[in-house]
Amino acid sequence: MATNRRERLREATMNEIRAAALAQLSTGGPSAISLRAIARDMGLTAAALYRYYDSLESLTEDLCADRYRSMTRSVVAARDAQTDCVSRLRAMCLAYREWALSHPQEYALICGAPVLLTGDTPQEGPAVEKMEAAVDFTLAFLGPFAEAWAGRRTPPPALLPGVLESLDGVVVELLTDKLPPEGIVYFVNGWARLSGAITTEIFGHLRWAASDAEPLFRENLEDMLRQLTA
Repeated sequence: MATNRRERLREATMNEIRAAALAQLSTGGPSAISLRAIARDMGLTAAALYRYYDSLESLTEDLCADRYRSMTRSVVAARDAQTDCVSRLRAMCLAYREWALSHPQEYALICGAPVLLTGDTPQEGPAVEKMEAAVDFTLAFLGPFAEAWAGRRTPPPALLPGVLESLDGVVVELLTDKLPPEGIVYFVNGWARLSGAITTEIFGHLRWAASDAEPLFRENLEDMLRQLTA
């Protein structure tokens, strides 16, 4: 029982640290997160704070994992409110964009560093939790995508030489049970197109074209859905 109590107290303190880091992030962006400032605001010594997070990187990776989970909850709720696969995908993509627009600094933190899956990936800790949360977010789209792909009316176009050979990421293995090679390529390219459109808008790189990017996003999304179900 004592161990459980210690674990609860530790988790409560970590939640408080994350909340403080999130407040810094929301007001000043990723560069504003400071372990020393968090320790000062919580009435802790820097040494005491390092018992929970041994580095700023460790804290930001944990915060990234938490924000990925928040984003996943939003898109899953949107998915589960619909009945057919295309409506689910549409709702999820719109929820993804809405979350990013509502949490621009948190989205900037998520986009700040790639999630790398290699043989050197640690087996535990904030880095692997961030990796798992990012993968869970991406794979939340897989079910309705695979259902929509299975309902295609026409064969997909032939792939260019070398495309399949280029897909050597670890997550690709998780797609093979649900999708044929052509479907995997479309999923990866569609993901790049979707997240690219959102990221471009969030960082202001579409202001030269439109003050309101939502109609462009919706047109882009509908074009992707038409190609998916052709």
